[in-house]
Amino acid sequence: MAQSTSMRIWDKGQITIPTRFRKDLNLEEGTVVYIEQFGDALLLRPKESSIMAIQKRGEELMRAKGITVEDLIDEEN
Repeated sequence: MAQSTSMRIWDKGQITIPTRFRKDLNLEEGTVVYIEQFGDALLLRPKESSIMAIQKRGEELMRAKGITVEDLIDEEN
């Protein structure tokens, strides 16, 4: 189940990630994190996830072969 909490945005847009999340994700000082916007939500993640890496590689392979998402959808119908 997803965990959530509220945080305050400080000077220069800074936030503090609560201790329980830092411990669960092994986030230490200096860890690089990525932030992505999905509509009105933000996703903060510590590194490129396996799913994102697979998606990027799939897109590269599809482009190389001239396959579009529409082609994949049409094949199912």
